Amino acid sequence: MPSIGDFVPVHFIRGVEGMRATFGDCAALAEFGCTSRMCVPVRRAGRTLGSMNLDGDEGRHTALTAALAQPFATLAVPAFLATQVA
Repeated sequence: MPSIGDFVPVHFIRGVEGMRATFGDCAALAEFGCTSRMCVPVRRAGRTLGSMNLDGDEGRHTALTAALAQPFATLAVPAFLATQVA
């Protein structure tokens, strides 16, 4: 399992079974119709700071949506840096 700081590509979790296997709050997410999640790494200077997670219905997240989401993850870098403990 990679740790924060390692390079982590965009990760897709698809379908109710995938969500159930990954998230303890799967039932709450399902109430909102979330049956998939795309985890986009937030990176700075080659280091992964965390991830930006986008929920949706199954089939919503593709390689195209991952590419479109990446610039927004980059814009989140200052927020991640502001919350780091020295």
